[in-house]
This record gives sequence, structure tokens and C-alpha cells, in this order.
Amino acid sequence: MTELIYPEGLDSMWLASDQDGRVALFTSAGCGPIPMSFLAALKKKSVVDIEPLIWAMPVVSRVDSLEPAYSQLDSVSLGERGFFVYDWIDFSNAASFEDVGYQLVVVPDPPLDIESLADPLFAIAHATSAGRSFESLSRWDFRESVECLSGEGFRA
Repeated sequence: MTELIYPEGLDSMWLASDQDGRVALFTSAGCGPIPMSFLAALKKKSVVDIEPLIWAMPVVSRVDSLEPAYSQLDSVSLGERGFFVYDWIDFSNAASFEDVGYQLVVVPDPPLDIESLADPLFAIAHATSAGRSFESLSRWDFRESVECLSGEGFRA
């Protein structure tokens, strides 16, 4: 078995799907947990290898930015490609312990369906499932239900 390595210090993008077949993109802030299932699905690719594939996708959605601070950032551009976009909020940036986790910052309209993704993005997004609908998941701290790796700067 290949050793899974956390992309230390990189604000990495990772993908997951939900029970409705929608796809979300998560940004790790360089230390947030990343599911081992996602890292294993990369096979011989690195997190950096999938970013050009994501950015090459066409604009297909309008977006609602839930956090004003994200309205001018890459999150909106990612949402325009149909992804629900979540950003890692650790304890140093959270108002309370309950706020730690991946916070939904952009909602696409319409959302991307996993079936519209080509490989390798389809296989990578399919490897990790939220088990719930992203439309009702404003914050996701999956560490109790999904095995993951975190960076050295991780605090929670």
C-alpha cells in the first residue's frame, strides 16, 4: 500500500460528493484535515495535479457567497464551475469550538452533478462521500466519521 502524505503547508483543494450526487470543493488552509479516501484516490497524482483540471472546467453556475469576505476570492470562481465551496476554519479563526470545521462559503446555482465529471475528477470526488446533502450542510467536521490526515499547523 502506498503511504499517504499530507500536503503540508499547501492550501490544497480536495473533492467530495454528497448523497444527491453533487460535488463540493474544500480548501484546507494548509493544515485542515483531508480524508484519506481522497488522498488514496489521487493514486500517483498530487493535490497540485488536480487543480489545473478544476480550473479548466467551464463556468456553468451562478453563485451565492455566504460570507462577504469570499466574494472577491477564488471561491466564487470555483462555485461558478458548479462546486459547493467549503473553507477550513480552525480554532484560531472560529468564534467557538462548535465553529471548527469546513464552513460552506459559496453555493452554486445550479450545482454540478458528479456524473458530469470526467476521470480522474469523477473517481476522486466519488471516493469521499458526505453521506448528507451539501445543500443542508453549512459546516462539516467529518473527523469522527472519516479517517483523515491533518497538517502540523492544525488546531482544534
